[in-house]
Amino acid sequence: RAKVYIDGVYRGVTPLNLDLTAGTHTLELEKTDYEKYTETINVTGPMNKFVNLKFLGYQLSITSDPSGAEVYISGEYAGNTPLQRRVSKGWYRIIVKKDGYQDYSEFINISDNTNLKVKLERVIPPEGTLFLSYNQEQVYIYVDGVFYGISPDSIKLQPGTHKILAVKEGYQNQEYKLSINAGSEYYLKVSLIPKLKPVILKITTNPSNARVFINGTEFGRSPITVDLDPGYYELLIVKEDYHFVYLVRYFKMGEYSLNFDLQSIEE
Repeated sequence: RAKVYIDGVYRGVTPLNLDLTAGTHTLELEKTDYEKYTETINVTGPMNKFVNLKFLGYQLSITSDPSGAEVYISGEYAGNTPLQRRVSKGWYRIIVKKDGYQDYSEFINISDNTNLKVKLERVIPPEGTLFLSYNQEQVYIYVDGVFYGISPDSIKLQPGTHKILAVKEGYQNQEYKLSINAGSEYYLKVSLIPKLKPVILKITTNPSNARVFINGTEFGRSPITVDLDPGYYELLIVKEDYHFVYLVRYFKMGEYSLNFDLQSIEE
């Protein structure tokens, strides 16, 4: 049942009887999955017309998740998904490929228009193994922000770059950046360093409410407690109507109580 057009005008579907005026006419036949037929005919009297339409093949539609995968039909590259291709009746081997995913392969028998939807499975590469040793016990290990345990002997990691964070109370955090390859082994010695105990200065003055400067920066007014790292510092104590106090001193780790008796300028 093909559609019939005479001189561009639809006249019905085959088989079809038509009354045409004598002369030249354009005959067109259309049918889904068949090649369009066009012929110029000359009508001089009654006539019969038999047309054998050429079958274009069945519509094979292939989609994939994710899209953009290569499609091979019986060994020949056909394009990338989503793909539409006309094929004849018969058996075909369909292969769908995409980097990072397992190949999909299937034999299909085409006897009608066919839609093939392919769900590609991601390839999970072999993990690398990270072996760890420690100079301290009870070390908390984080990989890319995820807690992996307390002092684990080994960790399985996917290929790629990872950040290893080692944490223990009383010690400085240690961070390591490692590039892991599939199936490889790596060894990491986690060496933790004790946190430095800060210098604690407890500064008082008589009278109170004096301005306190350390290395040129004002920290507040007395009485005041300041935490510093070990080292040399310049202390300046200033109060209106009193002589200032200037002190240069090295402070090692520990706590210091510093009291300053301020002398009145009028004395």
